[in-house]
Amino acid sequence: MRLNPATTSIANVQFFDTSDLNQVEILKGPASVQYGSDAVGGVVQLITAKPNKQNFFTTFEGGNNGLYKAILGADLIHD
Repeated sequence: MRLNPATTSIANVQFFDTSDLNQVEILKGPASVQYGSDAVGGVVQLITAKPNKQNFFTTFEGGNNGLYKAILGADLIHD
C-alpha cells in the first residue's frame, strides 16, 4: 500500500495498527525498485503476525487533545 504520494514527503503513520506486527523490513536504495517507481528512497514493509487461534479483541489508544482510536476485531482461522 502506498503511504504517501510522490509529491509530498509527509506520512500518516498514526493510522497504522501496530499491535499485531510480526516483522518490519526496511529496504534502502536500489533494493526497493521491485516496489515500483515511487519507491526511490526506500521501502518499509510491515508484516503482521498470523493468527494462531480464533479470538476476538479490542484495542483502545488515547492521546492529547481528546484524540483516541478504538479497534474491535476478530481473528478467524480456517485450515
